[in-house]
Amino acid sequence: MTQQPQHNRTLKWEPHWITPPELYKKLDDEFHFNYDPCPFPKPKDYNGIEANWGTSNYVNPPFHPENGIGPTAFVRKAIEENKKGKTVVLTIPTQSYVNLLLEAGAELRSLGRVKWLHTVTREPMKGPSPITAFILRSSPNRLQHCDHECVCPDYFDGGGFPCDGILIPEIGKREKCPHDTRASLPAASCTWKLDDVYGMYETGCGNAFECIEGDIEENNFKFCPYCGGRIKEIVEGAQ
Repeated sequence: MTQQPQHNRTLKWEPHWITPPELYKKLDDEFHFNYDPCPFPKPKDYNGIEANWGTSNYVNPPFHPENGIGPTAFVRKAIEENKKGKTVVLTIPTQSYVNLLLEAGAELRSLGRVKWLHTVTREPMKGPSPITAFILRSSPNRLQHCDHECVCPDYFDGGGFPCDGILIPEIGKREKCPHDTRASLPAASCTWKLDDVYGMYETGCGNAFECIEGDIEENNFKFCPYCGGRIKEIVEGAQ
């Protein structure tokens, strides 16, 4: 049995995190791991990228590059080993909204590096980031679109996104939102604070959010995508 791999996320008070035993056991019961490319403690001169992996691997790579090796290197290695017929379970940090979409049954599609166009000059973005399309297929019995300033408890299985009505696919008509009675209530707020260390916002509802470019004001971000509350930002040093 291999040791539980480390969470190589460097923090001020603790250099590494190890996998909770109950999580490792749950995955091990399903996949029967026989190799750990990221063991803790790591043997001297061991390199998980250069090693020949086992037939079933649990990989919890460094969250941030260490000695030039980070998550991307382990992803490429995992793909390479999988092509040899090996099983790889790779754990990587992700945004909360990504898991929300996955749990809602979203299909994923790589769009590559999209060169978004500037709204004024129409010039393509320089150095674009990789973009993933998350596809939620339509269903006649599902609330598909809602954007007025109420919190719609049924939208996204309780995610609480702002809404303005139901779009009925068969006739293309927008009907009044069934939760419109809540629209007159004061919008709930969610306090956001920027973490200068990781460049991410800590939300009042216990999540984390990262803007790929700019900040929430530059992106005209007004509502929390997790709880639906109106964002109230805390600025360090502000009176």
